[in-house]
Amino acid sequence: MEAVIWGIPAVNYDLMFQSMVRDAKGAVNQILYWSRLADWKNQFLTPNPDTIYFMPFFSTKGTGPMVLEIPPAGDDGSITGTIMDSWQVALEDVGPAGLDAGKGGKYLILPPGYKEPVPVGFLLLASATFQGYALLRSILKSRTDEDVAKAVAYGKRIRLYPLSAASRPPETALIDAIDVVVSGVIPYDTRFFESLHRMVQAEPWIERDRAMIDPLRSLGIEQGKPFKPDAATTGLLESAAQEALALFDLRYETTYEPHNEGKRWFLPADKTLMDSVQTGFTKADVYPTDGRGTLFYFAYSMVKHLGAGQFYLFVSRDSDGNPLDGGSTYRLRVPPDPPVRQYWSAVLYDFATHALIRDMPCASRSSQSPGLQTHPDGSVDVYFSPKAPEGKVSNWIPTDANGRFEALFRFYGPGSRCSTRPGCCRTSKRSIESVGRTQFHRSGKIMKQTTTATKTGKPADWATEEAAYTLGVQAYLWGVPFVEYGKTSVGGVKARAVALNSFHKYPALKTAKDRFIVTPNNVTIDGYGVCDLRDEPAVIFVPRLADDRWYIVQLGDHYDEIFHNIGGIKGQQPGVYLVTGPDFSGAIPGEMTQLRSRTRWAAAGLRVFVNGDADLPAAVEAQKGFQLMPLSAYLKQGLAFRPQESSIYALPQLPSADAPEGLRFFEQLGHWMKSWLPATTGNSDTLVNSFQKIGLSTSRGFEWAELGEPVKRGLARAVSSGEQIVDAAWASTGETTNGWKYTFSGGRAGHDLALRAALARYELGAQLSDQVIYPNCAVDAHGAPLDGANSYVLHFGKGQQPPVSVFWNLAMYGADMLFVENEFGRCSIGSTTDGLKQAADGSLSIVIQSAKPDDTSNWLPAPAGPFNVTMRLYGPRTSVLDGSYRLPPIMKQA
Repeated sequence: MEAVIWGIPAVNYDLMFQSMVRDAKGAVNQILYWSRLADWKNQFLTPNPDTIYFMPFFSTKGTGPMVLEIPPAGDDGSITGTIMDSWQVALEDVGPAGLDAGKGGKYLILPPGYKEPVPVGFLLLASATFQGYALLRSILKSRTDEDVAKAVAYGKRIRLYPLSAASRPPETALIDAIDVVVSGVIPYDTRFFESLHRMVQAEPWIERDRAMIDPLRSLGIEQGKPFKPDAATTGLLESAAQEALALFDLRYETTYEPHNEGKRWFLPADKTLMDSVQTGFTKADVYPTDGRGTLFYFAYSMVKHLGAGQFYLFVSRDSDGNPLDGGSTYRLRVPPDPPVRQYWSAVLYDFATHALIRDMPCASRSSQSPGLQTHPDGSVDVYFSPKAPEGKVSNWIPTDANGRFEALFRFYGPGSRCSTRPGCCRTSKRSIESVGRTQFHRSGKIMKQTTTATKTGKPADWATEEAAYTLGVQAYLWGVPFVEYGKTSVGGVKARAVALNSFHKYPALKTAKDRFIVTPNNVTIDGYGVCDLRDEPAVIFVPRLADDRWYIVQLGDHYDEIFHNIGGIKGQQPGVYLVTGPDFSGAIPGEMTQLRSRTRWAAAGLRVFVNGDADLPAAVEAQKGFQLMPLSAYLKQGLAFRPQESSIYALPQLPSADAPEGLRFFEQLGHWMKSWLPATTGNSDTLVNSFQKIGLSTSRGFEWAELGEPVKRGLARAVSSGEQIVDAAWASTGETTNGWKYTFSGGRAGHDLALRAALARYELGAQLSDQVIYPNCAVDAHGAPLDGANSYVLHFGKGQQPPVSVFWNLAMYGADMLFVENEFGRCSIGSTTDGLKQAADGSLSIVIQSAKPDDTSNWLPAPAGPFNVTMRLYGPRTSVLDGSYRLPPIMKQA
């Protein structure tokens, strides 16, 4: 659903352009126009049938900068309009209220990142996209055939051509759309995502939108790849589109404040959106995608400076608050002397499509309409009904008796009394205040509605619950790593298995008695720490070892992303490293190397290789040299610092358990968000910012008590669905060959929320694939579950042992993913195992069974029941990473 809300401006544009090409037989860098006043066949969203439209559709891809030439305003005509990119961000207004101030001008539209010099004499517009369009209105003096023809002729002076042809501009192609049905109606089904996919392929990623790359990839929308959703994904996409529509319906009728208190007319934009439009959405601390999405659900185009050249007021309900019904009769009284220099118009639209009502003889009345009846005081009554009131045909706009409608009142050349500020129209009884105050008066029976309904026919509570559910699923997936790290980090400190700002070191190889970390290994001796970066940075000291022993210091944030590895495949990297939090801005002391974490807690894991039992003492000695401590301690005492146990095992504040059981996940998530993220994270992360709508924020945690019941219901459902999505994502992660499941995304899943959540749930803290890969196998060559009641062999032919630069190791796990107790004391076997035997032909066979064989050299003991094994490939060679090498299947023995 968030993809719909975020992407609707681009889809809105694409649908218009596609219709221009498909239906009007136009092409890019041509101008679509109407050679007379348009009728219902213009099915773009809320168009104005009382003006002559010219719509240049341009692209700078391949052609370079494009010139849009606007003629000067004068007695022969005037242009009002805006030039936009393909996200419909207003680049600039044109005409008397625009950048050229009515003098005309050559607007030069530059491609993204254009750095070449440009000639003088142009009005420069830097666009973030290659494509875009302009919505230009050739202003009528009246609606007579003569004045309409003049407005068309004046508009045809608009020119569009490449800068490269500016010395001798070619003829501009004008495509007449009159009598052609062109449509920009938004389809809330799979077609929406097909359109969004086209835009992702056509345009570069804008920095403000990069957070959407991975979420879209999870929907099958990715640059350079086709969009081919399967049946299950198609169903999910269509459901999400319908949920977005329901949410748009609700916001449309509840978001906008009345322009005058107690009245129904509203300005269809909020202040945050208007401010963002004027700055081109460049402010770092605000990105109103919700407000923008709602706007483009019912309209197209933006105005750089609303109120300068045009002004709009919408209404969708009558004076009693009832939806405007096409089967009833209404009267709108326009007061005398409205503040317009050019003209006003009232237009009706189908509420279901936000386009002109189809098959109607006319769609509007304006102050220029021929034969318009006026009262002696200059006021005008306009009627909306399926049939014209007697004697009022010239003041009548027909409606469809079978549907709802909405009305839009436009002011062209608005006077000073028009303003975007609510309540601005109260300066005079003869001002536009009267239009703001004027209500629809309905003849006949007035029907009251007690429940607001959406186009889906379901109550508004349903839309609220669905919106919370959809956002809650995203928050769940986004938050799984935080909650998992909360359990592991805090649980580890509580068990004194992990230390705060220090390494809790294990000087012995792990055995089945170690129950703290799932899928442990016993070819390294380890140390585990948490860098608490809320008050100050942490220092990691890495010694210069006497031998070439392999080691790695793994640093991961609590998004479960590896942000740095010290050592590993890079070899030894001695030095002093400064681990800083996301909001650290101090100086870096001495020769330290800064490593920045995105969260205020960071996991630090130390692993030192042990080459068999005889090597353990030397490995322990090497392990002693690695140190983790607070910066202040290092500056005062250096490596002589010895922490107090009371400080390194001090439990942090834990999440409360006050929320209802179905919301406990979000309660934990909110606690860790507040603890581990700067309070300003929501300003820079649009997804985190959106969580405020469901009570989650980095400054306040989870305010569940403030939420309404529909939101709580939606969030409780989100947890259940989120768990299923995580399990499904894990099941589809990576690849499975010969029964071995390979995962290559550990430590860096990016913005693929479902994948990242699955990895955090099932492989928390997994390393990057270039350092180590962990194929897991739970079935034999025929797909039957591995069980200790059977005997198995893993056979490597000559030269077919795992290709690694460090070592490989096969570990045995029970159903709990922990080592299995056995009398032989062996939990894993691999290239460093003492006494491992190859056959005379150079092959190697690993025997996997519960019964002790006569020759135990190559035996990996199994439990009596079900089990699984994980192969660790440290320093995997390219053949592993590119898929040309895969482990052989585990063969069941007769």
